[in-house]
Amino acid sequence: MRTGVNWWDAEKILWYERAAAECSFHRSLSEYILKHLEAGRPVHEAGCGLGHAAEILFHKGIDITASDRDPAAIAQASWRSSLDIFSLRDAYDLPYFPQLLLIFFGCIGKNDNLQRFMKNTERIICILSEHSGQGVKTGRKGSEETERFLDENGIKYTKETFEIPFPQPLLSLSEAERFIERNYGRDYIDRLLPFAEKTDGQYPLMLRNNKKCTLFDIRKEES
Repeated sequence: MRTGVNWWDAEKILWYERAAAECSFHRSLSEYILKHLEAGRPVHEAGCGLGHAAEILFHKGIDITASDRDPAAIAQASWRSSLDIFSLRDAYDLPYFPQLLLIFFGCIGKNDNLQRFMKNTERIICILSEHSGQGVKTGRKGSEETERFLDENGIKYTKETFEIPFPQPLLSLSEAERFIERNYGRDYIDRLLPFAEKTDGQYPLMLRNNKKCTLFDIRKEES
């Protein structure tokens, strides 16, 4: 997950790790990724965030390294996984890798992203999320923009769409409000709070979310 420098703080890390531990989101996501990776060829995940997908893929035998430009994210990924596959670096300053993985990185059709990445790879697997899993549109249309960009520029690709549950466990309504405000914006509190359901488990509330994703498999054309 690509974010700005210092986007991750202790509170956001706690929320994300809590959610990751309570569901199979990253395991399911990794299965979709595995279908597109070429076995035996190194892959690098840029903007890896807390590194859950990279950790799972490593344990499935994939030759993977991962990086992010946020020091807190890399520190957490390295600590949690105890793996020496994570490094602190910017996604635009990478050496050559045969396969490049971008998870929730953003629209690769903007800011010359695709051209810059394709200089140092043969294949990009890019997964985008619309952040509309509760049925509430947030105005983010990365997959539509990306598909239009690829079509207009005659770039060959395949795509796959899917939904994976990624609910957020929460301790109280006040925590739910704070979570929504910090991750979606204050304007979304009233719209998303109704999706926080009471549970009988360890966490009294669960903010339901089926994450809508599109995976683009983009290959460099042979010259």
